[in-house]
Amino acid sequence: MKWTSFAINSGTAMPTHRDVNNHAMYPNGSIGLGEYQGGEIWVEGLESVGGRSGKVTNREGPQGVELKGQEFDVRGKALVFSPKKWHGTCPWVGERWVITVFVSRGWDHLSQEERDELRRLDFPVPNCETQEAYPAEAQASIRERRKEDEKIRKKLYLLHCATGHSHPRHMIQALKRRGADERVLKLAEEFKCDVCKENQRPLPRNLAALEPLPPKLYTIGADIGHWVHPHTQMSYQFMIIVDEGSRFKAARILSSGSKQSPNAQTCLSYLQEGWVQYFGHPRALRLDPAGAFRSAAVEAWCDRHAVHLDIVPGEAHWKIGTVENAVRGIKELMTKLSHYDAEITAQEALAEAVWALNHREIIRGYSPAQHILGQAPDETGRFLQHRCATPWTFKAVASEIGGNRYEDISTEEPGNMEVEEEPRPEEEAEDDGRPLRERVPETKWPEQQTSFWNDKAAAVEVEFSFPQSQRGRDRAFQDLGAYFVGSMRRRAVELSERRMTAEEREAFQGAKAIEVKNFVASKAFEILPDHLKPDKAQAIGMRWILTWKLREDGSRKPKARAVLLGYQDGGPVTTFCMEEMEGPERGCDRSILAKQAVP
Repeated sequence: MKWTSFAINSGTAMPTHRDVNNHAMYPNGSIGLGEYQGGEIWVEGLESVGGRSGKVTNREGPQGVELKGQEFDVRGKALVFSPKKWHGTCPWVGERWVITVFVSRGWDHLSQEERDELRRLDFPVPNCETQEAYPAEAQASIRERRKEDEKIRKKLYLLHCATGHSHPRHMIQALKRRGADERVLKLAEEFKCDVCKENQRPLPRNLAALEPLPPKLYTIGADIGHWVHPHTQMSYQFMIIVDEGSRFKAARILSSGSKQSPNAQTCLSYLQEGWVQYFGHPRALRLDPAGAFRSAAVEAWCDRHAVHLDIVPGEAHWKIGTVENAVRGIKELMTKLSHYDAEITAQEALAEAVWALNHREIIRGYSPAQHILGQAPDETGRFLQHRCATPWTFKAVASEIGGNRYEDISTEEPGNMEVEEEPRPEEEAEDDGRPLRERVPETKWPEQQTSFWNDKAAAVEVEFSFPQSQRGRDRAFQDLGAYFVGSMRRRAVELSERRMTAEEREAFQGAKAIEVKNFVASKAFEILPDHLKPDKAQAIGMRWILTWKLREDGSRKPKARAVLLGYQDGGPVTTFCMEEMEGPERGCDRSILAKQAVP
């Protein structure tokens, strides 16, 4: 028997395990020493081990799988078994020593000096050339392992079928969550289903691959276009240059006349003056080998400036499709411009057509001019930086129109449709301390109750603006009352009269008097028809809302508002609030009629 290592255990109970660090081709050897009872070694499998047979028992493996094996007595008797089989110790009583010899799986990586040292110490190390040491036992272990792997593969296939032939990665994830053995996980990663392979969609074939879009100003294409003026019937030849990365175009008329055509030197001169002096030499020049470009001068120019000359053959004419589409578009625009303006010259028509294509065409979200120049022109077609417009504010408008200028119409006579001006009391009235409800004369109250207000379903419809966004409307519908009150108090903070100083309280007394006079002067209590006016018992009480309002000079102005207490009525009540607001003109008052439904 060959071995490179040994272990001595005293009173050590080993659970069911496999020796993963031992060489699979060489068996383990164990022998028990000492005075003890029991202490057998349980080995997986029902076949004989080293010509010995033991008591058949079952054990539970680490994954909860029931394993069948045999118990072998090792007291004074050596037991040789495979390290890759499940094995473990049985309970014992007494002092138990066990010596185990084995071949480490790192034996193949030892140097020759280390192997010679082991031989000098009389270790029966294996022979490197021929792996002897019980080959029959090793072959039996390999066969058993193959059988176990086949059983695991069958169970994996059943699990795969039970889950609807899902992707194997889902099965691997489930096995990892259940704590499956590394051997099972490895076989699951190698699992292939023939049914899934047969029913899977075939991969598409790459019939053709488009050339990737080159960077800006990297590759340019050039071509010659011929155009006939629709009115003069004059023939013109123009050269167009297109950057394939940004589709930016430049063109110039090189010759005119039906029998005239530009030569190679003329084309190279325009290429140098109309493109190179602005954007530099390109990396590649793509041409159609016909007409003026069929010349040795073009090749010499490209060689001198390190430009790759890409001559497109006739069977691959689609490579210069960008240039040919530009030629066709420019000719159509020039023809339409000539029909619109009969006196337009060919040079002007060409310039307008190129400008339109450079600024109106969209390439990857931007126009060709934006790609090259980095900005877009204004509405007049100019690349100028304009001064920012004056913000639309009342102060800015007032300063623009000249401040407090007005038109004097005092000499004009009022017409029949003249509206009577609302009385605006400027002086403060005295406040006698009584509630506003008690200060209304008895003659102003109707003598009989109105049947309209006795009906609990009676209501007065008043409209107010709602938010335009869906989010704003949802928040308003959650609590209409809170939305209404919040919108009315957005720029105002209500004050408590008890916490005011004597000066502040006196200022607000004057504001209250002005508010009362405004109510009386605007006939707010007489706006309803006589047959709908409630009596004194049907009237609803009011309360004051006191706030500070900022003037234009930064000082504070006391403001008092009287609002109805709609909650005093048992049914649906409409609450009205008359608010005095100052507009851009002095003395301009507006009345806002707001509504809140109180349950």
